[in-house]
Amino acid sequence: MNSFKKILNNRFFFPVLVILWGIVSVLFFEKLPANNGLGWDGYRYALIVQELLLSSAVDNYTVLRIFPPSLVHSILKLLYVEPSAAHIINSFHVLNTLSIAVAAFFFKKCLAQFSISPENQLIAFVLLLFNYAIANFTYYYPVMTDSVAFCVSAIMLYCYLRKQTLNLFLLTIIGAFTWPSLLLQGVLLILFPYENNYPVKTFNSRIRFGFSLFSCVYLFVLIAYFVFYSGQDNEVYGVPKIDQNLIFTSAIGILLLFYFLPQLLFNKAFYYPVSWFTKRTLISLVTCAVIVVIIFVAKDWLNFSNRQSHYYNLQHQLTTSMVFGMAKPLISVVSHSTYFGSLFVLLIVLWNPFTKEVHALGKGWAFFLFINLFLFGLKTESRAIINVVPWLVFGLTIVLNQKPRNKWFSLAIVCFNILSTKMWLSVNYGSANGGLDNRGAALFPDQGFFLNFGNRMSEKMWLIQLGLTIAFGIIIYFLIKTNEYGKPRKL
Repeated sequence: MNSFKKILNNRFFFPVLVILWGIVSVLFFEKLPANNGLGWDGYRYALIVQELLLSSAVDNYTVLRIFPPSLVHSILKLLYVEPSAAHIINSFHVLNTLSIAVAAFFFKKCLAQFSISPENQLIAFVLLLFNYAIANFTYYYPVMTDSVAFCVSAIMLYCYLRKQTLNLFLLTIIGAFTWPSLLLQGVLLILFPYENNYPVKTFNSRIRFGFSLFSCVYLFVLIAYFVFYSGQDNEVYGVPKIDQNLIFTSAIGILLLFYFLPQLLFNKAFYYPVSWFTKRTLISLVTCAVIVVIIFVAKDWLNFSNRQSHYYNLQHQLTTSMVFGMAKPLISVVSHSTYFGSLFVLLIVLWNPFTKEVHALGKGWAFFLFINLFLFGLKTESRAIINVVPWLVFGLTIVLNQKPRNKWFSLAIVCFNILSTKMWLSVNYGSANGGLDNRGAALFPDQGFFLNFGNRMSEKMWLIQLGLTIAFGIIIYFLIKTNEYGKPRKL
């Protein structure tokens, strides 16, 4: 046992494990066949690798993800390697594997700073790395920017805890051209730096209800306008339309989630004027303004052809979140659980202690999580929130580290995460030859890939995965309620 703890405590154990997993995945795992392995978005990134700013793929949306393909372009050019599809794919395999390994290295350093026990560190890395998003999708569909965004966010976590403002400044600029929401994340973290032992003061019940009610009203207005009044629905091939028979159940499920989300903000100390009007806050504000100016000037300069994309449009972002999230009841929760494993189920069960822990970590952490989940949490293509995953896992690990657990708890998490990876299931999508069912969802073999994304799940796959998610949630709830001696205790 002591030898095992020493291995877990070694800072290079998980990065090396990631690299070994990457080698095995590249050599033996299934690969996406679309566009010679480049995929759909990946095809556009490949054009940027080949032609850089002269590529027709550069527009006001892809320019905000230009850092990873530009990095690959530079490396291939330095090595005098032709930017063919095969070389681009292999380059992204290396980049993705190294990105995840670096993320694991810095995440380990963060856990060590908070004296997380070896057993809980192991659980943290299962939650962080052993899921469909990291262990499977990364190597099935390599020409993407997800892994680099995941890495930048994990390093941001380390720099935030270490109060390294200059590094956060640089990471925010890199992140803004890797994953657009990393700009907002970096600005909030710089504006509200980490403070040890942040004070926690609870609001009274009326104010807490007001926060929650405002959140629900905002969402209700959007649903009422986009879904009920405008009648907008999914028009993308392979994306099922809203199930009109369950539309009110879907709306209630979304409103319930957004009722509890503002608990992240229920710390009175966040709003004390003395903590806002300080010299440090003014310096942070100027720093954030400089970052925003740099990003907006740079993105226009890089997109010198001034090409526009509908993905950049705010209404598109809002409607896709609303409409996709309304397709079926709790489809967002099912999608996140399918994509990231047990993390989001644990968050729902442990939401109250988790939010209290976030309050103690400071308003930068709380505001960043709230705004990201508020704006993007409903997106049923769960990869949209991959940047928040290291932060969610870290906060949850602190909660788990504080109390003894039932001995079956860890086993349940590992089992659910094994199920979520679906390593044994062929994900090759065919070639869109499987056709569509009567609700517009792709049939198998295409569904083998699309069942991992909430916006494209068929009704049968949604029901199966919803059932597994609910069953796991019930099991985890009772395991947490029962301590190591089998006696009940409070959550």
